[in-house]
Amino acid sequence: MALLAAALAVPGTASADPDCNGSSHCYALAHTAINATQINAVGLGIWTECLHVADPVGDFATNEIWMWTDDDPVYFIEGGYIRGLVYGHSQQSFRWFWAEAAPSGFYTHYIQEAARYEFKNLSFYKEPTQGDRWSIRLAGTTVGLSDQSANGGIYVQVGAETTDPQVEDHGKSIDLRYRYNGASLWTVGTSYATGATAGVYTMASQPNVGGDGTEHWSLQDLCGSGPMAAAKAAAVAPRMSDLKANSLAFIAKLGKGNAEQKPAMRMVKSTRRAAQPGARLTSDQATYVIQATGKFTADLAPRPPKAPAPTGTVLTMVVDAQTGELTDWSLTKKLPRDLASLGKVSDL
Repeated sequence: MALLAAALAVPGTASADPDCNGSSHCYALAHTAINATQINAVGLGIWTECLHVADPVGDFATNEIWMWTDDDPVYFIEGGYIRGLVYGHSQQSFRWFWAEAAPSGFYTHYIQEAARYEFKNLSFYKEPTQGDRWSIRLAGTTVGLSDQSANGGIYVQVGAETTDPQVEDHGKSIDLRYRYNGASLWTVGTSYATGATAGVYTMASQPNVGGDGTEHWSLQDLCGSGPMAAAKAAAVAPRMSDLKANSLAFIAKLGKGNAEQKPAMRMVKSTRRAAQPGARLTSDQATYVIQATGKFTADLAPRPPKAPAPTGTVLTMVVDAQTGELTDWSLTKKLPRDLASLGKVSDL
């Protein structure tokens, strides 16, 4: 059983949660205190010393920020470092990612490779000129745009998430700030410790609410014996048999044993942006767009504490045609687009 700890100015530990047994999502929360109305921008710097899971195909760990908006049904955006939740075996290193849960579905996008000791600012901005959709910015550059418009943010959390009870993770954030109620000035976020709740580990020590606003957290071990990040496998262009096998394996892992057993799958060769024209993605390489239909529950999907697992009937996977890497995936309740509009469609 894992012990998750969150440490601030003075290291401290939190009690182990009996629910953290490899079948649930476990968290270390460093910030739980931005609780304002109509947040229109939020950002912070995130840093990672180590991030290791034993099975990067079947588990993951993150250092990240989550923001809930004032919407019903539930809407949230998240982003940060991620290790794991891979397609095939080609992705073994850190990546930056962002995701959103909207009424239309759950969407995940990988931004770029990341590195240890790399401090970058990650921020979310509500964009009135884009129909109140949210832009995602990394180091000041727009790297994504939310699928749907949403109301202002109402709640922000920062910390780490994992599905591996033997994870090793040490991360920190700095200078959490936000704007709200139409103001143009930034407000410094405060933080505080709360008691542990089911599936959640929180701080036992008092946070650093002054100085530079640095917050530290650790999951399981403070960078123990596991590798900081496994070497990335050589890129290999996938064959059709690889696409089918890797897609079925990803579906099975995503469902944590409750996956659709015989999904119908179709595929078309396209480009990353053509497959997701509204997402403002930073790269536009050749890709395979794979759609699987059936009944899916994405138990392994990253999400904030207490958020339900996404469900849907269409799982779309976008795979780099040269490297075999998964660049994006989504789970929706209806077909996001007709694959035939992208090119010649084949069954997998």
